[in-house]
Amino acid sequence: VGSAREYVEALLVKIMDTDAGSLAITQAAEEGQILKFVSDLRAKRRLEAAKRTGGANLLNPEKFNPSGVPLSTESQVEDQAREDELAQIDVEKLHRYLSTLLPREEPTLALADLYPGSGRVTIHLAAMFAMSAATSSSVVHVYGVERSGPLVDRLTSRAAEQNLSNFSAVLAPGGTQLPGEKDYDDGHIGAEAVPVDIDILMLLNVWLLVEDPESVLIHSMRRLKPNGKIFMIEEDPNILMRGTKCAMEQKCIMYAKPDLFPHHYVCVLSRA
Repeated sequence: VGSAREYVEALLVKIMDTDAGSLAITQAAEEGQILKFVSDLRAKRRLEAAKRTGGANLLNPEKFNPSGVPLSTESQVEDQAREDELAQIDVEKLHRYLSTLLPREEPTLALADLYPGSGRVTIHLAAMFAMSAATSSSVVHVYGVERSGPLVDRLTSRAAEQNLSNFSAVLAPGGTQLPGEKDYDDGHIGAEAVPVDIDILMLLNVWLLVEDPESVLIHSMRRLKPNGKIFMIEEDPNILMRGTKCAMEQKCIMYAKPDLFPHHYVCVLSRA
């Protein structure tokens, strides 16, 4: 039974890796089923690849985790896998593109990164906006929105190490629990906890992190300014399509689909 299951799972991986196979499964399954299926399949692939390589980058299997220490628990492997995904993002290119989305006439602008993890991308991005402030008429303040006190503390410490005055870590516990938990009453959901209205809401590989991503996005959009932008990145185009559909149902319009990074799909939406 075990070998048969492994064979079927390996076959499904190959099917999902093709555009035609992925489309066929998406059309045949209900939305909830396909999200659960993709989530489970991606988790399995991450876990197996990381265990084989001691936490190697899943897009570049020869690249090991920075600590060099094999990862021992499934949660650690999952955390490292997402960090490795984010490591594939060229932050300089991301900074240049996001700069084109920001309005020029306001002295203070705000960008919120939803669930930045260790802050590998977010802190670097804040540092680049801090440097560009010297030649710009606007100051961009970056908010890292996380779901637990320890994560917020870690982000705050990393920003303090670099003396970044344009970065704040924000705790938003409500509605951001791990899968299986659905309590939306104990705090703001997502970027709704940011203390100011924001110009850009950024979601990097976020859609499968939470039980109800639609609610997280809808509540986060309450902080988005008119004509503010939603910047979404996902590895799977079907997952990105799900987020895009949710935003457009909230009266957002498609703004751009830039081809910025290999192995990732990007879309930008504008709030009406």
